[in-house]
Amino acid sequence: MASVKAETDTGNGISTETVMPLSSFFPSRFFFIDAWDLNNGFLAHTVNLPHQSTVIAGKIDNENFLEPAFQIGYEDGLYTNTTRDWTAETKRTILAALEKEINAAEEGSARAFSRGQNFVTFVRPQWLINPATLSKSFTPDPYHAPAWQAAMVNTVPAMYSFRTDSQFVFTPLNDSMLPDDYLCTWRMVFTIRHPIVLFGAIYRELTRGKKLPAEVMKPVCELFMSFRWVRVLYDWATVHSTGQPPIIIQCETVTNNLRPMVKKMCLELELDDSVVLFEKLEQQIAVQGPGLQQSQAVFNNLTAQGVDHLQARIAVAVAGWEAEFGRPAAYMLADLVRAAIPDWEYLRDRAMTLR
Repeated sequence: MASVKAETDTGNGISTETVMPLSSFFPSRFFFIDAWDLNNGFLAHTVNLPHQSTVIAGKIDNENFLEPAFQIGYEDGLYTNTTRDWTAETKRTILAALEKEINAAEEGSARAFSRGQNFVTFVRPQWLINPATLSKSFTPDPYHAPAWQAAMVNTVPAMYSFRTDSQFVFTPLNDSMLPDDYLCTWRMVFTIRHPIVLFGAIYRELTRGKKLPAEVMKPVCELFMSFRWVRVLYDWATVHSTGQPPIIIQCETVTNNLRPMVKKMCLELELDDSVVLFEKLEQQIAVQGPGLQQSQAVFNNLTAQGVDHLQARIAVAVAGWEAEFGRPAAYMLADLVRAAIPDWEYLRDRAMTLR
């Protein structure tokens, strides 16, 4: 929890330094964490976020929080290379971008607080993760995350330290770029979809209609087509959140129970459900009906033949992916889906329900 230091007179002329929680001095602020869609993503669209009077949605130079810092490494291919190959200049550039974004988030939070509003910013899970941790997941590189942690704490305002010596803490569960002291002042709201639906959409956007070699696309697909980082962040927040626990919103649960689920989401997130465009949302869901029914018919036929439900769903998806992306890409996506299922099921079982 964020804190301030205060001196207390014990009555015998001796003052002691104590730590006072700062949570009551800060507005409620949220990370809306989505594996892919952000500004026009499922959650923001569903609750009609631009028309929510209780919220300021923050951006930095028209980009999402932590996006510039992540993009520096991503465009240079750093996350799939060993950290020893990263130049000192690149590291400085990433840290400078991180500091700029944290400062902008603090300004946005302060502005929201002064107006009696909450502050929301959008982020992908990979953007929050320590760059050395991302690299370690792809390469046999020595683990350099602690060195990055030592550098990254310099980008966070000192007032967030909850220790009397003003030092910051990274607990073992924290694989992010931000120390516990700062990270716990944000409430994490995760949006998840079934990996079959999500991974096909990600690949479609990455390739933009081009049939690119699967081996070329594999590293970037492995980076984005995973629920590993969502689970890492969720597990940390479950243990270390102060006051408000993290929330997982499963898209399929919302679309199948639209009005009651959206009302519950709005209540939990301090939003106004009267501005939600329920009729428009219902129409959009209905438009998806024919395609879903066709896929369901193929799925039913496979399961009637004794095929496992998950394998049947993957088989239906692969047929479509093969026609759209080519066979190697379709098989690669199927492998990524199978690898992601355990983490997705773990998160799905902890997602918000009507109960």
